[in-house]
Amino acid sequence: MNTAIEEKLTPCLERIQETNKGRHFRIGIPAEADGNENRIGITPQAVEVLVSLGHEVVYEKGAGSKSKFKDENYAASGAKVTTFHEEALKCEIIVRLTLPTKEESEHISKGTTILSCLKHIRRSEEEYGLLAKKGCNIIAIDLMKKTSDDETLLGLCLGEVRGQMAMTTAAHLLQDNNGKGKGVIIGGVVGVPPTEIIILGADTTAFSIAKYALAFGCSVKVFDSSHVRLQKLQAKLGSFNYVFTSIYHPQALNKALHSADVLIACGSANGTIEYYVTKESLSLLKKGAVVLDITPATLSGIETSHESTLEKPCYEEDGLLFQCLPDISMLAAHTSSIIISDIVVAVLKSIGNYGTMDLASIADDYVTQGTVMLNGITTNSEVAKWYNADYCDIRLLRF
Repeated sequence: MNTAIEEKLTPCLERIQETNKGRHFRIGIPAEADGNENRIGITPQAVEVLVSLGHEVVYEKGAGSKSKFKDENYAASGAKVTTFHEEALKCEIIVRLTLPTKEESEHISKGTTILSCLKHIRRSEEEYGLLAKKGCNIIAIDLMKKTSDDETLLGLCLGEVRGQMAMTTAAHLLQDNNGKGKGVIIGGVVGVPPTEIIILGADTTAFSIAKYALAFGCSVKVFDSSHVRLQKLQAKLGSFNYVFTSIYHPQALNKALHSADVLIACGSANGTIEYYVTKESLSLLKKGAVVLDITPATLSGIETSHESTLEKPCYEEDGLLFQCLPDISMLAAHTSSIIISDIVVAVLKSIGNYGTMDLASIADDYVTQGTVMLNGITTNSEVAKWYNADYCDIRLLRF
């Protein structure tokens, strides 16, 4: 085990009882360095809340432009608007949906706390290691879990957005689309068989997709590895909105693929690689069918899908139309940013109330679940595997 970890191993239950007066922090909002992320972690409305609590917010000019938030709105909310990227990076707390790059890490101070998403755009082992060497704290807001059925808080909150975007995207791609689409409308009309949609997964996003698909008049089939999740989804839809449900059986799935117009993968709940739709099975779809991978970074289960970009979100392969953005909610960046910002503000309030990241990581369940690096030590076993880093359970660290 790493020596730095050994030195910090000790029971720390007594620390939970510690009290610490609230502190005010300098919070930086640097612009994204990755062109495939157009959302932002803090909206102008959230800035107003943070400033009212006594925090200082440093916003980099243009950081919110892709999500349609204006610089003047940040200024009016009390943020300091800077034209210097490095100034936003030098704050005690940084909020950005992608981790800092190698070049950006040079400007980050020791012990900086970073609120980010880790799954959809991953940095290299070297870049992650540089943050560890600086003793950073990293909170992954996309790893915080709210329920016992493996859904993340962010997944629950963005599920409605992802569901709506999946249906509008599928509707667009099913149209003629320069001769590549099937030339049909989403749903059904009198005298024409309804559009058939297959949904892989039965989480909140799947429920949202099923709800809108039924409203359009589609025929919906949902596959999942859990009877419980399937039962919950059907119960939420109600007895008058019955959908076909099935456990993942290759025979049943392949039969459904023969007549499907749209295949939508919602992600893997348990975080393991489970390719439910192989390349061979995918070939059963009719030419011009649409394949949507909602969050391909979370191992959704389509063997041949690969991430697309905001510049070119769709691509054609073997006669099928694919869209596999890192997160389909990027297509509604403004709305998604508001949802993400609400979660971020709650975390920032907790850190401010407890006074230190150390105490917040003990006392606040959401902060504990989201903390993947504390004082430079990786505290999440899954993340440790991603970056080949030493791991230590957060409950064993002495602060």
